[in-house]
Amino acid sequence: MTLYETTKILWDLTRPAPFRNKELVELFRNNLNEVLNRYDLTQEESEAVAKGDIAGLFKMGVHPRIMYRAAKFYGVKTAEEYMERIK
Repeated sequence: MTLYETTKILWDLTRPAPFRNKELVELFRNNLNEVLNRYDLTQEESEAVAKGDIAGLFKMGVHPRIMYRAAKFYGVKTAEEYMERIK
C-alpha cells in the first residue's frame, strides 16, 4: 500500500478552507478518475477514496486527524456517526 499517497489525496481534498484547492475538490466531485490518477494509489486505495470507505481508510492506517477531516468531507455529521463508520 502507498499510505503516503492515500493520506496526501485526503489531505489535499480536506485541508483547511483558506488553503484548500477548490478546483481539486470540484474536479473530484465531477471527474473522480482524473483526480485519482494524479496519485500513486493501489486499486484498493482508489476504491476506498472513491467510495468514501471510512472504515477501509482507517484500517489502511490513514492518520486519525486526517481521517476525521475526510469523514466530514464524505458527509459524516457527528462524532458518534464517525465512530460507528470506522468499525
